[in-house]
Amino acid sequence: MAGDKTSTPFASLERSPEFAENPRLNMLLAELARQLGPVDALASANLQAPKFPPLMVLGNPRSGTTLLMSLLQQSGGFAVPTNVLARFAYAPYLGSLIQQLLFNPEFDYRGQLGGAAGGEGGHSVLGSTRGPLNVNEFYHFWRRFFPAGDIAELDAGALQAVDIEGLLRGIAAIESVFIQPVALKALMLQFNLSHFQALLPPVFYVYIRRDPVDVMCSILRARMRYYGDERQWWSVKPAQYEHLRHLCVEEQIAGQVYYTERAIRSGLRVVPENLQLVVDYESICRAPADVIAELRRSYRELDVTLETPGQLPERLAVSHSEDVPVEMRERLREAYSRLDLES
Repeated sequence: MAGDKTSTPFASLERSPEFAENPRLNMLLAELARQLGPVDALASANLQAPKFPPLMVLGNPRSGTTLLMSLLQQSGGFAVPTNVLARFAYAPYLGSLIQQLLFNPEFDYRGQLGGAAGGEGGHSVLGSTRGPLNVNEFYHFWRRFFPAGDIAELDAGALQAVDIEGLLRGIAAIESVFIQPVALKALMLQFNLSHFQALLPPVFYVYIRRDPVDVMCSILRARMRYYGDERQWWSVKPAQYEHLRHLCVEEQIAGQVYYTERAIRSGLRVVPENLQLVVDYESICRAPADVIAELRRSYRELDVTLETPGQLPERLAVSHSEDVPVEMRERLREAYSRLDLES
């Protein structure tokens, strides 16, 4: 039962078949990394940091971060990691060049590549999209520089192990090919934002918020879809994770969402106002173009002119996770409310 406090989030560690790893793909990527990684390092050795402020998206899992990344891509104003580029996370400079060669219509000589396209703006499943040029969470790239691997609050030792210089070189490498600000999901930063804010050059943060009940219901469904077990912890781990993991399912998820929100809000207090934007999921869905217009204004204040020639949808459907039983929705709501009252 979901409310059984004896349940454990580690009842099943095996992913569902839909999300099972592909060992042969992993072997192929590992071999490419061995061969191309050193070449990429040499080719991009003169790149130290991005010239434009990168855009870093923050937020809870299932809050609309992938949707926002897709809109940034559709706007045409940002270089956004794609499923193609994710195959070259170990060689972002060469990967960016290869993507341009294969998918930029400007380089499709006499239509020899058949006008290859990526289907931008496609449907995503737990942050994963289909199509070569659709957005990618790019976690293989981030984990090159964050040895701890998890999206979690890092202790002093783990923070010291983060390769900030390598991260900046990688972002600069992508920027140098596309000549645009790079936009990334930055969930790896959001639990230690004040620490990284002191180390990074100017970064523009966009924090997307969504109704916590909808977020919690969506996380519950993600647990079932990814692991086939609602007791299995999925995605980000706030500082309170070790305590939360022993609680019942609804208290785990409520704590995951509540403490992640709190960590992001706390971190953003040290970020200058002109380097952050807080947006609501519902507002993005009602008027996607308004968000892009606000980003143009914000970057203009940073002396960066964003060219956004892309065609955006007029509006998007709002999802409310209505397939979660009413009883469970109420238990999640109550667990979240208790945390809110205790703070």
